Amino acid sequence: MRLTQCLFPLIIFASVLNGAEINTLKSAVENAKDEGKFIYLSFVGSDWSVASKKWSEEILDSSAFKSFAEENLVLLELDARRKPPLKKLERAELQAMVIEFDIKTYPTFILLSSNGLELHRHGYLEVSAEEYTNALGTLISE
Repeated sequence: MRLTQCLFPLIIFASVLNGAEINTLKSAVENAKDEGKFIYLSFVGSDWSVASKKWSEEILDSSAFKSFAEENLVLLELDARRKPPLKKLERAELQAMVIEFDIKTYPTFILLSSNGLELHRHGYLEVSAEEYTNALGTLISE
C-alpha cells in the first residue's frame, strides 16, 4: 500500500523505460501494471557515493542487468547528487521519497511489485551482475 499512498507527481531523475522518460511515480506504477513488470527503485548518490558509483559500473551498466531490466523492470533512479545542485522542487520531491521509503543509506535498491508492494531491499552487495540478475529473477518468480 505504501506506493499507492504516495502517487503525487514526482520528478524521477534519469529514469528511462524503453527510451521514454518516466517522470512520475504514478506513471511508473501505470507502466509496470500495463507491461506486467516490477518496479526497481534506485536511490543513489552518483557524484559523491563511492558505493553508488561502483554499483552502477558493475551492475546497473552491465549487459546482464540491462537485458534483465528491459524484460522485467521499470527503472526509477533517484539521484541525490550535489552537482549540478538539485532545484528546490527536485530536492523536496527527493526528500519526500526518502521519507516515504525510509532510506537510511546510499545506495539503496528496492524491488516493488507492480501494485507497489515491497518485495526486497538492499544496499551495496559484493556480487557479479549475473549473480544479481539471477537472484532478482528468483525474487520475481516467487
